[in-house]
Amino acid sequence: MKKTLGFISLLLLSSCSNEYRFHGPAEEVPKIQEPTPEPPNNTQETPAPVRPVVPPPEKLQFSSGTCAQGGVQLLSCMSCKINTKLIEPDYSLKAMQLMKIMKTACKVKNSSDPKAGLANERALFKFLNQANKVNYPDTLASATEAKLLNELTNENSSYYKKLFGGLWYQPPYSDAFETYFGVATQEAKSLFCYEVESPSFSLKSYTQLISKEFSDCQNSDFLSFNCKEKDSYIQGNKTRSFLHKAIKKSLNEPFEEGRVVATNKCHWEKIQGVFNAEMEEVIVTWVNQGFQVSVQHESSQPVCESLRELTQDLSGKMTAAAYICEDL
Repeated sequence: MKKTLGFISLLLLSSCSNEYRFHGPAEEVPKIQEPTPEPPNNTQETPAPVRPVVPPPEKLQFSSGTCAQGGVQLLSCMSCKINTKLIEPDYSLKAMQLMKIMKTACKVKNSSDPKAGLANERALFKFLNQANKVNYPDTLASATEAKLLNELTNENSSYYKKLFGGLWYQPPYSDAFETYFGVATQEAKSLFCYEVESPSFSLKSYTQLISKEFSDCQNSDFLSFNCKEKDSYIQGNKTRSFLHKAIKKSLNEPFEEGRVVATNKCHWEKIQGVFNAEMEEVIVTWVNQGFQVSVQHESSQPVCESLRELTQDLSGKMTAAAYICEDL
């Protein structure tokens, strides 16, 4: 029993001895040496100088455009506006002569006038506003026609009473009125003075003007087949056709009153910013090109004035404007 315990003890001792040798002897861990701190440096570094931030120069603002009918306010002391004129009907000379004569003729009373009330002078515009050189062209007046026109330029002429205040047929001047204007005196007075259409000259149709000589010839038993109308009446009927078309167009496509048309065109330019060589060059260019130039000083008390009447030097922040016009 004692031998067995001794063997077991020997195995255990042997076993313990083998395990110890497997791990080997324990190594010593080297100590880490802490770095020696450097002595504090009490000397302060001089900071680098900070360069001031210089803002870039302000860019000049440039604008331009065209002047309008209502005007464009460029500066407090400068505006740009185009010129206009009222558009008038482009009457032919014949139309103007007819309207002037009828204004006086309407005042002459005749027992055979329509019973309707006398119309105002607007009736002439109503019926003749499109009687221009195309719709109612001018013609060369004959000697008799020219004499009649000359007489009727005088509002007090006895010819008015003769043509519009008595018998309608007053040769040779009633004939001259017909052939030159393309309408008989009674037809003209009825339509333009009373707005009453005649059977021979209505808005829908009209009959041809006929000379007394041609009418007499047609009523003759022996000469009716050889009748020839006078040249003045042939021309008068051409004028009559134009007049009728002009009246219809005046009623259906009346001239639009109150319209205006520009008589010139204008261009404007403006530059704004701090006055410098670039702005000066622009202003000099404007002056050399004939622009109207004004400047406005943007100060606590803004001053706006024409370049020709400067009271302050050009400097600092300001606005300069200019315009130029050209006739059409």
